Formats: sequence, structure tokens, C-alpha cells
Amino acid sequence: MIKFEIKTTGLLIGRPSEFEHLLRKNISIAENRTIRTARDLARKPIPDGTAKIRTSIKVIPSTIGKLETSVRTQHPLMQYVEEPTRPHIIRPKNKKALAFTIKGKHYVVKEVHHPGTKGKHSFEQAWRYFQENFEPVISNAITAAFAGKVFNKS
Repeated sequence: MIKFEIKTTGLLIGRPSEFEHLLRKNISIAENRTIRTARDLARKPIPDGTAKIRTSIKVIPSTIGKLETSVRTQHPLMQYVEEPTRPHIIRPKNKKALAFTIKGKHYVVKEVHHPGTKGKHSFEQAWRYFQENFEPVISNAITAAFAGKVFNKS
């Protein structure tokens, strides 16, 4: 969890509650902008159609009332995409054969000798992006609030 504290001296224009609302709104916008890019980075190395793993990666957005955000997935196969796996044999659990399509060609087989994977480590890459980009974006959001402006969403 990243925590920050704002200390200021001088005169604020407007009522404190208006400023706090604008500040929280700007921080929420900045958090969501940064976390959505992180989510896209987490999704990027995962091939389309991979048991809907890619679309299971979701953003829990920040709101004015709750300045917390995260990227999550609860897909049971994500661990096998994210972390390295050893070579292993895949056999059907409830059927007599496995069926799948690779590059438009359909296969039906009794077992697959999987070579293992290196792991995508996409959440680690997304976290690095968030750490590197969060502080400058939040700084700009806070500066905009002190100027009495809504943070630029783009």
C-alpha cells in the first residue's frame, strides 16, 4: 500500500470541504488512469482466448469516498500462466479425449506432453509500471486541485 501525506501553508481559495472533494476526485482520477494502464500491461502477454484468463483481469477502481485501487484476477488457471511450470502430461478428467484448436487446426488427443512454461510475470511488470508512474501522476493531480482545477483525464 502506498501512503502519502499533504502538508501546506498559505491560503486556500474556497471552502475546505470543496477543496477536499476536488482533491479526492483528482486523486481518484489519477489512480484509475494509472491502474488501468497497469491492468492492460498485466493482460498484454496473455494470448487471446486462453480460457478467458485475459478478460478475468479486472480493475477495482478508486472512488472519491475510497481512495484505493487494485488489479485482480480470481481465475484458477492464472497461476499457471503467471508462474513457471515444469514439463507435464495433461490428460482429460471427465472425457475420453482432449480437444483444442491451434492456428485454425482442430486436434483431438488422449494426452498432451506439455513442455512447461517460463511464466509471463505480467503482474510483476504491471506493479513496476504502477510504482514508477504513480507518484508523478498523483503529484499532477494534487497540483491541479491546488489550482482549483479537475485533473486532466488523458
